[in-house]
Amino acid sequence: MLKSTNLLIITASLLIISCSGEKAVIESPVVSKTQLVLKTENERGNLRMVPYNHNMHGVSLNVDNHEQIMRTMYQAKLFVAENNLHPNSTHEKGGIGPLSWQEQDNLARSFLAKYDQDPYAFFYRQEVAQKMITHTDLLADPSEGAIATLEFYVNLMVDEGMYSPGLYFYTLTRLKNHWPKSRVKETVKKVLSESEKYATKDKATAFEYEKHAGTDKLSAEMVVYFEEVNRLNQLYAQRLQRL
Repeated sequence: MLKSTNLLIITASLLIISCSGEKAVIESPVVSKTQLVLKTENERGNLRMVPYNHNMHGVSLNVDNHEQIMRTMYQAKLFVAENNLHPNSTHEKGGIGPLSWQEQDNLARSFLAKYDQDPYAFFYRQEVAQKMITHTDLLADPSEGAIATLEFYVNLMVDEGMYSPGLYFYTLTRLKNHWPKSRVKETVKKVLSESEKYATKDKATAFEYEKHAGTDKLSAEMVVYFEEVNRLNQLYAQRLQRL
């Protein structure tokens, strides 16, 4: 189950961040370090922690498939910090500054063209679009070139049906002064039309994890993770409606 695979990886990362190298200990479902990190980082505007869902178009993706996709992107030097740091990037505790969007855009477009006919091309498009927004300085650049590039990747998200009220909120906030108001409203309407579907999927997945939450620490963390994801998606959806 792809969604579970992605969230397991995300949750494992959150556990590492929240525990500062110590072994994770779940004290209660209410006081979850994973949940706290997700909540706090979104409040700080950390784009990398904004929840998102790939539209799988009915295709199944197991753990091995997912690892191969990520490996393929890594081998292409996509979003690899050591490959290309923006001159103004700063190394901070727990991470680095954003990558240069111009150079990552060149890599990304070449990559997407190469894998345009790949069985998982739809996944690559969504993953690349998400990372162009969250891992580069694209949103921070007000230039015409940056706006045009942002529009390209937002269109990829829309065309593929990727679901992320948070990422759409941040990107449409930037684009709303460059797009006709009707286009912004139509995009918001399309995104929000999927809210109930993904909320239902999240609840169903959380229910499956809840069956093992009493004996498995990661399952317990996943339950509260999904609760926080749903809360954040609802919050971002409300913000989207006000654009």
